[in-house]
Amino acid sequence: MVEQPELTREMIFSFIVSTMFIIFIAKIAFKAINAIELRLKIFRIKKLAKKTNLDNYTLKTNEKGMPVLLVHRDSPDKIFII
Repeated sequence: MVEQPELTREMIFSFIVSTMFIIFIAKIAFKAINAIELRLKIFRIKKLAKKTNLDNYTLKTNEKGMPVLLVHRDSPDKIFII
């Protein structure tokens, strides 16, 4: 039995489209997971700051938004590296 070329093209096209759709959904899911992890990390740091009386410190982040430093508001020489 000989396969029809049109059917094969349709199958390849649908495979490519579905693969691209799955990759798109996976990227969105990873971005959402990273955003949730970032919020949890910031929440933990703020909770730690309240427990250890670090209210006068501000949270500094890097380009990606990840918390990196706690810097004192009055004297910038006092730094906590996270």
